[in-house]
Amino acid sequence: MKHSTRAFFSLFLLMFGITPVYAQQLSLLPYTEKSATDCVGIIQSYEVTGDIVLDQKALDDYASAKQDADNAYKEYSEAIGTDAEAAKKQAADQKAATANDAQQKAGVSDLSDPTKLASKNDILGCAIKTGRVSLQMVPYFITYISNFLLSIVGLISMLFIVLGGYQYIAGGLTEQKDKGKQYIYHALLGMGIAIMAWVIVNMIITIITS
Repeated sequence: MKHSTRAFFSLFLLMFGITPVYAQQLSLLPYTEKSATDCVGIIQSYEVTGDIVLDQKALDDYASAKQDADNAYKEYSEAIGTDAEAAKKQAADQKAATANDAQQKAGVSDLSDPTKLASKNDILGCAIKTGRVSLQMVPYFITYISNFLLSIVGLISMLFIVLGGYQYIAGGLTEQKDKGKQYIYHALLGMGIAIMAWVIVNMIITIITS
């Protein structure tokens, strides 16, 4: 049983050790693929305007809605002087209103400047790259670290739940089955405490930043 447990741990560590994607995602420091030049522009833009994209889907929806509105106004300009002018103008105005609503949800002022389309992790990663970490970024760093720690706790909890289940099923002795139950119980308890702590931290950050 002891050798099986060691083999399981070795396989688990090897699996994550040979997967570079997980290694990048589970980094204590925020990671960004932006270049150093882009990072300078991103930090300058953030310090001036405070623009930050919190929802990538909302940004994509805004870009799509803006494109639809631009196409609609192009069709309207081509229809000027024809019977379809009024209908095209009304349709273009409706699409523009939809794009405006999507812009408000995305929380960006301009799509033409790529330095304004950085995610929260891009902002933090660029702050590390450029060495321009400001006080207003501290809540975002705290949120990032809490998310990181929750991910680590989640992985460890999953490991011990699987290990506990394995010991409970494969353990022939009552002592091994009881140990498996304890692994599962403590893993779930630790996960619950971590989630509650994460919720409390994020509530405090939300209150402070609002």
